[in-house]
Amino acid sequence: MSSSYTPTAEFTDSTTVLADGDAANATNLNAAPKKALDRAAYLRDATDGLLVWGGNARVAASGTNNGNFKVYCPPIEAVSLLNGTTWGAYSLASETELTSATNFASGTLANSTPYYVYAKVTASALAIEVSATAPDAGNTWKSGATGTHRYLFSFVTDSSGVAVPMRRTRGRTLYSVSTIGAATLVALSNGTATSFTNVDCSALVPANARVATIQSICVNASTTAHGQAQFRTDGETGGYIEQGVGVADASNDFRGVMVFPIDLPSTRIIEYRRSNAAGYASIGVYVYVLGYEE
Repeated sequence: MSSSYTPTAEFTDSTTVLADGDAANATNLNAAPKKALDRAAYLRDATDGLLVWGGNARVAASGTNNGNFKVYCPPIEAVSLLNGTTWGAYSLASETELTSATNFASGTLANSTPYYVYAKVTASALAIEVSATAPDAGNTWKSGATGTHRYLFSFVTDSSGVAVPMRRTRGRTLYSVSTIGAATLVALSNGTATSFTNVDCSALVPANARVATIQSICVNASTTAHGQAQFRTDGETGGYIEQGVGVADASNDFRGVMVFPIDLPSTRIIEYRRSNAAGYASIGVYVYVLGYEE
C-alpha cells in the first residue's frame, strides 16, 4: 500500500541503483527516488530566501511623502520566496521607483521615520513592499513574515516625511550630503555636556543597523587652550573615541572635524562629552549621521 515520504534535507554522494536480477520490491525501487527527494529538500533549504542582486538601492532628491517617493529598488536577478505553499524564484527586470499607490499600503510616509523594503509575491509575480516593520534579527525576513517577505534595504524620511537621498551598496548606506546639505543629518547641535550624554541617532539609523558613520565637528573659540571631545556607544564604559581640538586664532574659531564608524545598541544611541579638565577649553560639539551599515 502506498504511503507518503518526508524527505531528509541532505546531500550524500553515494546512490544505490538497481541491477539486472535485483528484486523489484518497494525498498529497491524507492531507494533512488528517495535519494533524489532528499537532495531536492537539501537544495530547497539551502536556497530559501536566496537573494541574487547587486544591492545598489538609492533615493533621489525631490520625492514626496505621498506619491512618487524617489526611492528606487535595483534589478533583482533572483529571489526565493514562498507563494502559498510553494517556493519559487522571482525576478525584477529593471530599477523600479516605489510609490504610495503601488508599494505602500499606508499611503503617506511619516515624518522622521525609518522604512524597510521587502520583496514578496502578489498574483504570482514579484512585488515590492514598503513597511514600517523592521526585519527579523537575521536581517533576512520581515518580522512575522518568514518565507514570504524578503528584506532588501531601508531608508529614512526627513521632518516632512520625504525620503532622505542616499545610496546603498552591499549593506552600507551613505546619505547624499552634496545633494541635501548637512542640516538634515544633525543629531547634536552645539553640545557642551561635560559628562557622557546621549545622542539619539534613531531618526537617521534604522532599527536593524548596528554601525553608524558619524561626523563630529568641534568648535573652539579659545585662543589659549585646546579642547577635547569623547564619543562612545551608549551603555559601554570600557573606552571611547577621542577627538582633539586645536586653538583658535585671532580671527577664526578652530573647527576640528573627524569622521568615524561607531557600533550601536538597539536604541541607536551614542554618548558624547567634552573635557572640562584643567587647561581644556569649553568647546561646542556637533554630531552628524552620514550613513549606516546593516
